[in-house]
Amino acid sequence: MKKTSFTSIFKEKKVFTVICSVILITTMIIGSVLVINALTASTESNINESDESSAQTISDTSSESSVSEEESKYDIPMVDYNNLSDHEKRIYDFYDSINGGQWEQYASFWSIGTRESTLNFVTKQEYKDKHYGILNVISTKVVSITKLDNSYTPRYPELANYYESEDNYECYLVGIAMTVHEDSNFYFNGINYSLIVLVNDNNTWNIGAESGCNLGILEEMEGVLPVEDAIKDYKEIHGIK
Repeated sequence: MKKTSFTSIFKEKKVFTVICSVILITTMIIGSVLVINALTASTESNINESDESSAQTISDTSSESSVSEEESKYDIPMVDYNNLSDHEKRIYDFYDSINGGQWEQYASFWSIGTRESTLNFVTKQEYKDKHYGILNVISTKVVSITKLDNSYTPRYPELANYYESEDNYECYLVGIAMTVHEDSNFYFNGINYSLIVLVNDNNTWNIGAESGCNLGILEEMEGVLPVEDAIKDYKEIHGIK
């Protein structure tokens, strides 16, 4: 039997110790790399979240500032929906349907004879993209609804059947605080005033027509409704001094 010398055993232990040390050092290096990577990822995540939060704060502040500036320009009154008549609520809901782009609902408020053509118009993507007509309006807030004498009713040939009886149509002056994509002769940022013709479709009152309010009616309403800014805007848009 071959004997193992002390020197041989010592050398083997030394080699084993070196191997263990190498393994330990390698493990520590790998662990350090993993920790550094984790810390780096966490830092980047926090930075991204901070940037997103800052961007959102700036966006919210900008939006609030824009709304505040618009509201400060106009003294916007409030309409108590609960105190409105059924016909007035119909008009209020009609304009409120524009908010959020509820265009199918918007079309449903129109009279039977114009409902389908209105629906075709407001749901056409090309018209939406180019902000044609009512599609130029972003948001609405009804600020006043005033029933006028039927003598103020605009005369539209397509509504001739309704005009045969005073009981089949009504005329309202409606004030609407609007935001729009672009100011035009029809709709602009601020309080717009429109004439609404309600018509009786088999005991359901629908929108027969909507038209811009002329300057004469606005001037008649001075002191009754907050029309001062609307008159000023009307004159600026139409080049009237």
